[in-house]
Amino acid sequence: EPLSLAGSVVVEGSLHGLFERWVGVSPDAVAVVGEGVEWSYRELDERACGVAARLRGLGVGAESFVGVCLDRSPWWVAVLLGVLKAGAAYVPLDPVYPVERLEFMAADAGVVAVVSSVSVDERVR
Repeated sequence: EPLSLAGSVVVEGSLHGLFERWVGVSPDAVAVVGEGVEWSYRELDERACGVAARLRGLGVGAESFVGVCLDRSPWWVAVLLGVLKAGAAYVPLDPVYPVERLEFMAADAGVVAVVSSVSVDERVR
């Protein structure tokens, strides 16, 4: 039973677990819209599972930290869910930061992988 605190609802479970339950309830409902795309919960889940599989293939798992250096977009949502599905935690790396700051943040957090777009890929190693 959810607990109500100051008008908000506290639920049990992980974010990606709650998302997966919603996929089961409304797979064809619109989940994310942007940049000329409209993905259903099922489509978003498929993309997130693909990201998770790729990360697991790189050795990412529990207690891993994954840097996410992407502009906000539907893919950003899929990547964040994919990182969580892989069992890892994500470290936000803002692509507008200077390269030196991004490299410091990634090293300081112990990031084992970075997900970035082609446009920012050269900025973070």
